[in-house]
Amino acid sequence: MQTKSYDDLLALTTALIGAGSLTDPEKAQILQFVNRRAHEAYQTSESWPRYMVANEPRTIVANQTVPYAEDSLYIYGAGESDVNGLYTADNLTTTYSRSVSPTVGYTVFPGESGASYIVDQDDNIIYQASASNGEIPQSGWSTYAVPPLTSTPTEIVVIDVANIAEFIRIHRTQPFVNRSALEYDFYTTAQGAHIMNISGGEANIAYITYKKEFTPFTDASTDIPQEWFYFIAHGAYADFLRVQDKQEEAIAEEQVAGTYLALELEKIDNRVNNTNLVNRFSTYVSRQAR
Repeated sequence: MQTKSYDDLLALTTALIGAGSLTDPEKAQILQFVNRRAHEAYQTSESWPRYMVANEPRTIVANQTVPYAEDSLYIYGAGESDVNGLYTADNLTTTYSRSVSPTVGYTVFPGESGASYIVDQDDNIIYQASASNGEIPQSGWSTYAVPPLTSTPTEIVVIDVANIAEFIRIHRTQPFVNRSALEYDFYTTAQGAHIMNISGGEANIAYITYKKEFTPFTDASTDIPQEWFYFIAHGAYADFLRVQDKQEEAIAEEQVAGTYLALELEKIDNRVNNTNLVNRFSTYVSRQAR
């Protein structure tokens, strides 16, 4: 997915305004307009690819609830398949342990000398990766010399799970692969998603399809979504015109911004119509995703 920098966005907005340069108060004003418009775009669809996360394992806590936020890692792509899964934090040691029941003895931790490790239950290092500032890297992992793995990872990925803004679907097991998966009904509260009629006894993991939180941009941002770029620029310009009491020009610019957003939403709708990622279907027996 392509991104643009805030400098690019500010340059376009400045060009639309027709100013050679903006004052510092005007730049601060434009940043507020940009985040207002970005949040507007974010709210128009639950299916923006960069904000949607599909079938990610998350922890079920007390009262059959999946919380909005948790300090966990999700690993996939490992050559040793038992390594894959959700790892929850140990707040005493800053390590992460695999949280599938029954627990498989693998642990992820920031190591010494700028490296991170994944070790097995016998404290053998099986994967390692370079790291910075004590952080656990998302990619760049390689197999360690001992013990040998059953296969070499093609692309082991370690994800620091995001905060959930909106729950879309919840499944008992991993959906959208080769088998059907039982889908749960749920309702949301301030604590998270409460799963109704949970099955599986002492289930402690559910697979969540959700929308990530929106994080406001700053003047140093380099991750402005390409699909929002022109909508945000023209929308911020329209807001700027309103502040200048140029209402007619603002209305015209609002229409230009709306056209850009509508084109991107049409692409989203076409993708959604060709998949059941966010849509549910029912039979008289069960709800499931195939």
